[in-house]
Amino acid sequence: MILAKDIFQWMVYFRSNLKKLVLVESPAKAKTIQSYLGPEYNVIATGGHILDLPKLELGVNIQDEFKIQKQVIPKATKRIPLLVKEINSSSTIYVATDPDREGEAIAFDLLSLAKNKNQAKWFRTGFQEITKSAVQAKIDNPDTFNTDLARSQETRRVLDRLFGYLISPVLWKKIQSGLSAGRVQSVLLRWICEREEEILNFKPETYFEINAIHSLVSSFNSKINSKNESDSQRNEKSRNKNKSKSKEEIIDNSNKLNFSYIFEKDNKKFPEQLFSKWKIVKPLESLQWNVEEVFIVKDIHVEESQEYPKPAFQTSTLQEFCANRFHFPPKKTMKIAQTLFEGIDIGNGKSKREGLITYPRTDSYRLSQKSIKQGQDFIEAQYGKEYVGSYKSSKQNKIQDAHEAIRPTQTHLTPEDLKPFLSPDEWKVYEAIHRRFLSSLASARKGKKIKTILNGLNSLWERNDFQETFDGYKRIEAVRESKLSNIQFRLGQKVPISEFNIDVKDTQPPPAYTYASLIKKMEKTRVGRPSTYSQSIDTLDERKYIFWEKRACFPTALGKKVNQFLVSSFGDFVLDDFTKNLEEDLDQIQLGNKKKVQVLQHFYNELRKRLDGIPKGKLLQEAKKSCPICQTGSVQTKRDRKGKTILYCSRFPDCDYGEYQ
Repeated sequence: MILAKDIFQWMVYFRSNLKKLVLVESPAKAKTIQSYLGPEYNVIATGGHILDLPKLELGVNIQDEFKIQKQVIPKATKRIPLLVKEINSSSTIYVATDPDREGEAIAFDLLSLAKNKNQAKWFRTGFQEITKSAVQAKIDNPDTFNTDLARSQETRRVLDRLFGYLISPVLWKKIQSGLSAGRVQSVLLRWICEREEEILNFKPETYFEINAIHSLVSSFNSKINSKNESDSQRNEKSRNKNKSKSKEEIIDNSNKLNFSYIFEKDNKKFPEQLFSKWKIVKPLESLQWNVEEVFIVKDIHVEESQEYPKPAFQTSTLQEFCANRFHFPPKKTMKIAQTLFEGIDIGNGKSKREGLITYPRTDSYRLSQKSIKQGQDFIEAQYGKEYVGSYKSSKQNKIQDAHEAIRPTQTHLTPEDLKPFLSPDEWKVYEAIHRRFLSSLASARKGKKIKTILNGLNSLWERNDFQETFDGYKRIEAVRESKLSNIQFRLGQKVPISEFNIDVKDTQPPPAYTYASLIKKMEKTRVGRPSTYSQSIDTLDERKYIFWEKRACFPTALGKKVNQFLVSSFGDFVLDDFTKNLEEDLDQIQLGNKKKVQVLQHFYNELRKRLDGIPKGKLLQEAKKSCPICQTGSVQTKRDRKGKTILYCSRFPDCDYGEYQ
């Protein structure tokens, strides 16, 4: 006869022998973590989000505190039964989705799949880095589910849904069907359109730079130096010739030093009158000619300088760096960074799979004390104790400081060690992260800033030099400086001038935005979040609101029209401060200081006012000149860097019409 206590003991035994389940987003991440935890754990990938708002309806009950109705994402339909089966047959469940808003939202969605939440022990484990020691430490000391963090993500999702779902249909009626508006993308579109206007309206102004040139090897230079050198100077020079370089020696392939004329008022007037005043005969139409003049060193300003390294990368600065250095779009950079975070096979066998960098979606510049010590020890061993510095990072709020900066998980794994295991692009990104991390921990670069003022022709001339006394972090960055100098003049020294030249220049319009400069501005203005930067830019591209030309972006005719309507009808909603304040509201919800309903109600009330104030009917269409090639598009105008007007087709790049006006 089976007693109740026997059944209970059997159930306890059965429960204790069930596998422990670890839920992560991606198969690569699952593979890495499984290799660390062994057969006692079952690590499976969820594939990211499994639930979201419905596609064909608002999915938000505005009258009932903005409650949402989630549905299974179509691509997750086949995964749900497997996840439910695994969850309901496990005794302990670790939800190891990413440690951010989106990851927390996924964690709560997974929790909702359980038939009986009390059947298993649930733990939240957001890994900051994926190494064996870090994973085991988090399994041993897991986190708790963060309701405020999930609520912040839900608020952000509802804000985006209200903005897009309520404004986009108005765009369809006013302009054309199929258009969309986004809370962040609309601000970016305004920036790009405003910059285009600045470029088109820019009027270049010509200005001049006059340079007096001192040649170190000219016969005139030698004659002046010989005539004006005193006996004591000659003797001193003889005594020191084997001890040091000449004070006028410089590492300069051209052996020429430029001294710039200091204009008294402005440098926009043609300088012919100056040469007349100086009684210098300038050859007709020539911008460069030989002279024989002698200037006197009037003053020398020497300033001790210390230049500190930049901090380790955060998401935005990594994206900006890779866009500038490698021409990677932000989406590509983040895909590579995520791969490096989730784990790479760096040898034969599962035990050699390693996560190489910390979590790549972060606003923080903070580094752990352990990683700082490891980095400093590495620098001392590789470069010497004098190259070890202290880490400097700016103070940040609690939200920004939630994660560490992006760094290598193991400093001793150098880029050269990992080259056989990484693709060329993966290696570039890892090498940049590894080098920036070490550089951020190195000592300052030291030197002297020297400004030399010369008097000649009753005018003042100047030259700026930098003398490096210690390279510091620059040695780790391995960047060669082209402006380093060992030049040093003396007060009263006669400086022979053997040449004059005039540089005729035009003021330049502000440059069009690139991936890098857009990201930099998004970070500075706090419009959007690092994890969504690339998505916001790519959406503009997908909607045909912008086009790219030589890595710079410009608004299309459609983009300009959409922006004009949004600015005129929803002015505040596409301003930097409005979007920035919403991001701060989300931060306050995450900290538990604000309520979701409070933020959403205010946003909806303001949006409703704008929607109700829009007049009915289509926008008046401006008369446009048809494209002479395709006859379908209209002729648009923009200016090049020299201010010349270019005509092009609104269907560019599908139509290649283009000519100067």
